[in-house]
Amino acid sequence: MKNIALIGMPGCGKSTVGQLLAAQLAYTFVDTDALVVQDCGMSIPALFETKGEAFFRDAEAHAIAIAAALTDVVIATGGGAVLRERNMAVLAQSCELIYLNRSCQDILQTGNLQGRPLLAGGATKLYELYEQRHALYERYASITITNTTTPQQAVAAIMEAIRCDF
Repeated sequence: MKNIALIGMPGCGKSTVGQLLAAQLAYTFVDTDALVVQDCGMSIPALFETKGEAFFRDAEAHAIAIAAALTDVVIATGGGAVLRERNMAVLAQSCELIYLNRSCQDILQTGNLQGRPLLAGGATKLYELYEQRHALYERYASITITNTTTPQQAVAAIMEAIRCDF
């Protein structure tokens, strides 16, 4: 069975769903944002502030390459991972790419947007990012799961979808 990489907007539930999915599959959970923080020794907001977005994107690409080289993992990518085609190509080599689609309204109601530098503009910025990235998420994903209910129900939907693919 392939690895699984979750892509989608910041706050859509990639980390929460990813952890539950990894437990269900008896896989290891890997969060590329956590790898970046570990590698760089500072938080993502601090990286953006002191090193800039380009530096962060390079560190993110490195984290994605590391995660994609592992086996039996569920990977939660950063929301902007789709901005670099190379990231998606690396993930596609070893992973089933699953777009965890959640509406901006749901993200705003239940998501934690603090500590997300690109969302400092609040709701307006979230909607702008969605407009910029939604087509990319759809382009790269082999499976799209709409996350409108509980994380457990999203995991059940993913399990049903991957049964057909694996």
